[in-house]
Amino acid sequence: MIMEKEKKNSWIKNLCIVGLGIIIILLLFKQCDSNKELKDFQNLQVALNDTITHWKDKDGLNHSRISVLTGVGIKDFLKIESQQKDIKELQQLVSTYKRELKRGGSATIINTVTKYDTIIKIKPGDTIFKSGVCDFSDSTINDYISAHFKLVKDSLVFNLSIRDAYSIIIGSDKDGLFKKRKPFVEVTNKNPYSEVKTLRTYDVPGSKPKRFGIGPSVGVGINQLLQPSVYVGFGLNINLIRF
Repeated sequence: MIMEKEKKNSWIKNLCIVGLGIIIILLLFKQCDSNKELKDFQNLQVALNDTITHWKDKDGLNHSRISVLTGVGIKDFLKIESQQKDIKELQQLVSTYKRELKRGGSATIINTVTKYDTIIKIKPGDTIFKSGVCDFSDSTINDYISAHFKLVKDSLVFNLSIRDAYSIIIGSDKDGLFKKRKPFVEVTNKNPYSEVKTLRTYDVPGSKPKRFGIGPSVGVGINQLLQPSVYVGFGLNINLIRF
């Protein structure tokens, strides 16, 4: 009788130890999640203050890059108070398509400025005055711009057509050996007359995996005789490690 009581007390003691261990592990994971959320928020603040960079590659193509805004859900992103015009414009875009972005994705805004300067060159022998009236025309036509202007009497006729060709990459690179990869958006513009002035991207973070679930389970435990035992059952599952 005393032996059975001791075994029962020992079993209860082991069960309490296991339960306490699970609670400690859950608290550690909760702390890790809190630290990650804080880090994500800090990275978002850095990205909000990032400025666009421009450069030309060996082929003369214009590149523009800036950090991607991510780390917070759509609801929290729309609550960000910013005086930056591009952030407000991006928030408006995300708000318009929040239903489509709910399951994941990204939103990007791009604003460009096109500059076209030309000088009218009068060649020897050209006659720009006919019967005392100015009459002159010229054109510039290539893969990215089609411009035609004409002076007739006291009027200027000007037609302009621009073709922009972009490629957009959303990726990440490392800022140090042991640091987390930093997401960025990079735009390559093939039009030599155009320059990207505003570039912003918001990337919806992936859904957070649930730590708890209900379903069939298979595991190894300790029975009343303090012996290892394999069990198959149905109940509440706690996912400490996911793969």
